[in-house]
Amino acid sequence: MKRNKLPVLFLCLALMLLPTSGVLAYEEDRATLDGELTAPSEDYLDYLELEEETQVQTRMPLPLPRPSSLETPSGKMGGADLPSSYDARTEGYLPPVLNQGNTSSCWTFSAVENLAGYLNFKENQPGETGYSFSPRHMEFTTAIIPQDLMFSNGLYREADAGGNQMVASLYLMGGLGPVDNSGSMAFQNYPLDANGKPQVVYPTRAELLLSPTAEVTDYIFLPELDEGNLSASRSALMKQMKQAVLDYGTLDVGIDWVDSNKYFNTEYNCFYNPNGKTTTNHAVLLVGWDDGFSRNNFNSGYKPQSDGAWIIQNSWGSDVQENGFFYVSYEELSIYELSSTVAGAGSELSYDKAYVLDPMGINSSFVSNQDTATYWAANVFSKEAGTELLTSVNLSLWGSTSYEIYVTDGSLSLSGLTPAASGSADMLGYLSVTLDTPIELTGDQFAVIVKYSLRNGASIPVECNIGDYYRYVDAPSHSSFLSENGRSWAEISTADWDYSNLCIKAFTQSLSGQTVLHLENENPKALFSVYRPNKEEVPMRADGSFLLAQNTRYIYQCDAYSPALQPDGGHMASFQNSFTTGEETSLTLTAKSHPLPFSDVSVFSWYFDSVVYCYENSLVNGVTPTEFSPESPATRAELVTLLWRMEGQPKPNSLESFPDVPQNTWYSEAVAWAAENGVVNGNEKGLFVPGARIIRQDFAVMLYRYQDLVHGSDVTSQGQLSAYTDANKISNYAKDAMSWCVAEKILNGRTATTLAPQGTILRSETAVMLQRLLAPSL
Repeated sequence: MKRNKLPVLFLCLALMLLPTSGVLAYEEDRATLDGELTAPSEDYLDYLELEEETQVQTRMPLPLPRPSSLETPSGKMGGADLPSSYDARTEGYLPPVLNQGNTSSCWTFSAVENLAGYLNFKENQPGETGYSFSPRHMEFTTAIIPQDLMFSNGLYREADAGGNQMVASLYLMGGLGPVDNSGSMAFQNYPLDANGKPQVVYPTRAELLLSPTAEVTDYIFLPELDEGNLSASRSALMKQMKQAVLDYGTLDVGIDWVDSNKYFNTEYNCFYNPNGKTTTNHAVLLVGWDDGFSRNNFNSGYKPQSDGAWIIQNSWGSDVQENGFFYVSYEELSIYELSSTVAGAGSELSYDKAYVLDPMGINSSFVSNQDTATYWAANVFSKEAGTELLTSVNLSLWGSTSYEIYVTDGSLSLSGLTPAASGSADMLGYLSVTLDTPIELTGDQFAVIVKYSLRNGASIPVECNIGDYYRYVDAPSHSSFLSENGRSWAEISTADWDYSNLCIKAFTQSLSGQTVLHLENENPKALFSVYRPNKEEVPMRADGSFLLAQNTRYIYQCDAYSPALQPDGGHMASFQNSFTTGEETSLTLTAKSHPLPFSDVSVFSWYFDSVVYCYENSLVNGVTPTEFSPESPATRAELVTLLWRMEGQPKPNSLESFPDVPQNTWYSEAVAWAAENGVVNGNEKGLFVPGARIIRQDFAVMLYRYQDLVHGSDVTSQGQLSAYTDANKISNYAKDAMSWCVAEKILNGRTATTLAPQGTILRSETAVMLQRLLAPSL
């Protein structure tokens, strides 16, 4: 189906829509697996069909259906031993009531307050002086930043247009935040335009690149109401919600705040809409309950049938309602629509590198055609060379699941392996699992394989491209796999599987052989990307740094936003350059554009650094001012001129050299100098043939003679020519020169087993050989 508008999340009393594409179709026949991706929930599909006027008054439902009964991770269902009332205000750990001002960011306020409350609660910190995290950072890190022309983590949402706990959880679980509510990330109201309408003021993406000041390890969603059995379902869910507050401190929930003049009692600060639905438009924090809160406290004509109310912390400041708090009847349906909470967190980061293939988090799942089933799920992660210690894995679970975790060097074979960790949970959300023994990772990739034993219709969470809000989800090739037996695997990171990424994350500590890179530019708003020479992008860490292998070549790209140059809100022209790490553990580089004017020399090419070196040292020119023609054959005149330039362009004793070399050409002096010094000889006819192509062995001879006869260097080292299958094709006069070039690593094979001595040498190869001769450490 096609839609013209972007779904709205928690609207927070301010709404905005964006263009959208349709939800992608779901095929029934999914490879060879006995299962399929869960279709988007009926509520979600119905929402997309709403007229715009109705849609803007409704929160977007979650794409992935939730069961209506479930245990919490602690295994507690709640029961008769629950207290009749609980008020976190009297416990002292609640963070202060905040004020979202004229923003529509209520969902970020409830999320950061939920996290702060959890940490205060677990660490016995007083709320007034405890943790305080930035709603502003969450809002903009998960939104489009127009002037940066990019989408944060692929998520298609506009700033100040609402959000929900799914968005908050991807921010927290993906290691994007939180950051402290201070400095540039402190909350600020939007300025008003001439009509009194708030105008969003965007930070740049560069300003949002900050290291998290806390780590969220576990995040859970509670079940949804079974509207076919409303009374019993609500009763069970109420117990779980109460138990969650007792276990984790607070609960992130929503409410349908409509017709407050009618449904909100200002004397007792309580709300109830008897005509309410399970939809919401405002995010709040549930901090307690009171079974004895009288039904008579609610407005006449809109009283619930029974006593009892939830205690809610709002985000409208402490000078409204009951010092920023109010009550909601147990019978208010919207409060049960979606509730969630941080279920594990720490005040310090326990990892150096987060491996995340699902930056947008759970939005679908793989569900078996059987009610009980076992599957193996594997994520293969690219890793920089060096040693890292894998300490924990974060799993996503959707229902009653037992799991076993295995770790390999990237192979999908489980032969001979024992689980690195195992366990069982009945939950919805993200679960951090600490490995029984940390595992050293030394290669350039590794795989985390999870054996899922699913019960009672549980499924395996994935992130996939379902269109609309998630239209930019993509998956690296050969990254996520499923198997029914742990031996035969089906790749799901493909178009046929809507580019699914398994929601399995890995967290490591760097031990040795790695460098932390920080890039700088005179423009503080510059954005950076780092790539391997094969064009694979190196993931950026939350603070904008990169964890790289030592003694390895990389390419960076700098995009420096400048409104002065592009008032319409774009980038300056991007530039790229290459660099090579050493053995330092930390490296700071000032990004600058490479000096080459040649459009045909890619920074990703294997000869790029050599061409830069030769160009900067005035050894090579282009065939035109903007073309180097790296794949064109080099001529005898060009190569002799290179050697002459290397020597400083000395004047020959005479310009008479060869009959076919005029005395007034650009190469006349170079050829005369080379002939005088024995670097070149004529052919059997006594001619130089300046325009002739030169083969690889002849350029090796030129370099050999240049070092021997001009510089008197030692050229006695001998390489192993026998390692190459075509060594017998080297002419006798060139064997010593070729052997010396191989020994000094000036010349490598065109392949691992061939030298191609009779092959025409290319302009790119000559630059590489010169650089290896003159600057072998480059």
